[in-house]
Amino acid sequence: MILHRGEKVLTQGPATSLTHQKAAGLLFLTNYRLVFEVTRPGLIRAGSTSTLLDLPLDLVSDAHVNRPRLRIRFFDSSRLRFQTHRGEVDFVVDHPEIWRQFFAEAKQDAPPPVLGGGPAPITVQVHVPPAPAATTVLMRCPYCRSTYDESRGRCPNCGATS
Repeated sequence: MILHRGEKVLTQGPATSLTHQKAAGLLFLTNYRLVFEVTRPGLIRAGSTSTLLDLPLDLVSDAHVNRPRLRIRFFDSSRLRFQTHRGEVDFVVDHPEIWRQFFAEAKQDAPPPVLGGGPAPITVQVHVPPAPAATTVLMRCPYCRSTYDESRGRCPNCGATS
């Protein structure tokens, strides 16, 4: 995940999206946005990361916890539901109350929305020096007197070796 200027990760952790075909990945909450990324297994593009959700916090209106009626696990794993401008997004996360608390603090401290979809990404200018030009050494064939590149090893005109 690439952070924007002034953006910091408030909390992150493993999550399973119940909205995106029960995909397992990492959920990030920053002071600007909510991001869900999945690392895809496979033979061709193994380990490639896909971003399934990247929402600015001003488009997320609420977060609440839905507890299961029957507890099967020993740790606190419940459904965390975010209310967005397009509907609800559900995740199964560990310690959802902590997530909800971080979300409430982020919404309270969030900067006002910026026109254009959020803060501008950080741009870094890197100076890469040009590669040195390859030098070619020309040789003159002792037999036919034509010139050729030394790296060839033999004259292209008459075939003599140097």
